[in-house]
Amino acid sequence: MRILAEPRYDGAGGPEDVKSTRSEGRIVQIVLSGRDRQRASLAVISLLLFTGCAIAFWFFSPVSERSGDRDARTAMMQSGVHLTLVVIAPTTVDDSSYVRGVRSALANAREIAASRRLIFSSIGVSDQWDLKTGIAMLAKLGDFDEIIVGRNWLNTGVVEYINQYAARPAVPQLIVTLQNIETDSTPHVYSRRTEVLRLVGGQEVVDWVKAGSPLQLAPREFRSEPDRSSP
Repeated sequence: MRILAEPRYDGAGGPEDVKSTRSEGRIVQIVLSGRDRQRASLAVISLLLFTGCAIAFWFFSPVSERSGDRDARTAMMQSGVHLTLVVIAPTTVDDSSYVRGVRSALANAREIAASRRLIFSSIGVSDQWDLKTGIAMLAKLGDFDEIIVGRNWLNTGVVEYINQYAARPAVPQLIVTLQNIETDSTPHVYSRRTEVLRLVGGQEVVDWVKAGSPLQLAPREFRSEPDRSSP
């Protein structure tokens, strides 16, 4: 870069970039050579790329890494009565009314838990053999705090929330449970999980949401002796 009193042309035959600046009351001309122009362009491009990457990193970063979700994650780990909504997905999710029903059920259950000062969490279960298919299916239904995918009827979520309750072996299902969990000790102490609601079939989910998502809750009853055998 050279500072000249008059505009000039560079050695390549083209006019040099000339900019004016005021220094000590005088106007001088700042002339950028071809190499200086190249360096300046590279600096601008680097700045733009850095800014774009920073924005993309924030936008596409995992939800759990954002500040609001870190707060929710911390709240979820507190001791108290936990209300958990479990969605066991169907083999396909082509029914738009069912998808809307599940999304509404998640939102309504979260609001109910907040109004009762319960700790809310949601679990999505898919017994699809193909993991990618199961994950994509659950993503259509909502944003779950935990997902369990694969192994068909050996799926851990299916065994835990259908088989162990001797419930009807069918999908889809929506289950709501209450459980007191003490997280202040290691290992954590779990009371026996109690089923509050079970809906079998997509239409039952849709009808429940239309009815206002009613839940019969008596959380004080769940501060009983711990069940240390299993969570």
